[in-house]
Amino acid sequence: MVAPTALATTDSLQPWQWWVSYLRALGGGAWPPLDTSFQQPILPGWSFAGVVVNENNSSDPAMEHVIVSRQSYGKQIGRMMDVVAELSKLSSVDKNAPPYKAFFEVVDNINELKREAAEARFEKTLKDLEALKKGDKEKFEQCLQRVAALR
Repeated sequence: MVAPTALATTDSLQPWQWWVSYLRALGGGAWPPLDTSFQQPILPGWSFAGVVVNENNSSDPAMEHVIVSRQSYGKQIGRMMDVVAELSKLSSVDKNAPPYKAFFEVVDNINELKREAAEARFEKTLKDLEALKKGDKEKFEQCLQRVAALR
């Protein structure tokens, strides 16, 4: 029988670590060492919106991770779309040609989605202000003054 004091410090351990502690107490040995890691990544690399970035499709997944953590793919693509749109306005190409027409349909759709998201945020802000008005009228008035200052 294992003495209760042998397991006294195991309440903060992970389940597998508790078993290791228990086995140590039973056998008195040092098998396996508690600092042994039994964790292994299931998916080396990382993913973004279902796209897996790893050594198979990137020459430097770690660098991509650093870049995307600061400049998202959406932001990168958005900036490129802005440039392409401006360049196409300056050129004499037929804007109704299928590639340009399809491109500007995507641009228009994204802009509509942005407007819808802004409207949803505005509605949420109105609800938050209504709640603030009920709970803290002084803070509500301060917020209104800040909004009025935007004019």
